[in-house]
Amino acid sequence: MYTLSALCCFLGFYSLYNTSKKASLHRDYQIEIWLQKNKKATQLIALFFLIASLLILIVIDSYQAGTFSFIVLLTAIASLVVIFSPLKIVKGPHLVFMTSILIVSEFLIFN
Repeated sequence: MYTLSALCCFLGFYSLYNTSKKASLHRDYQIEIWLQKNKKATQLIALFFLIASLLILIVIDSYQAGTFSFIVLLTAIASLVVIFSPLKIVKGPHLVFMTSILIVSEFLIFN
């Protein structure tokens, strides 16, 4: 569940990052082009993902600890996106592979 929350948080922040006017944005993938063209829809999608991440953490950790975990997670993911996105170090297949490894290891450890 933590991996799902981190993934939702990443998708939400990355969607908001693609609506920024100050950031150096890329047009490598079709989804990035769509996110940059449809700003209002992107902001609603990002809000949905961020709220979903917060609710997942609140269900797992309770209200106060979940909110604190969300703030820490959002801060960490935001800094990583801002640092690595302009450099084009992390690609889409890397994220899919890393997320799948984390989900499998989370199920092996917690179940």
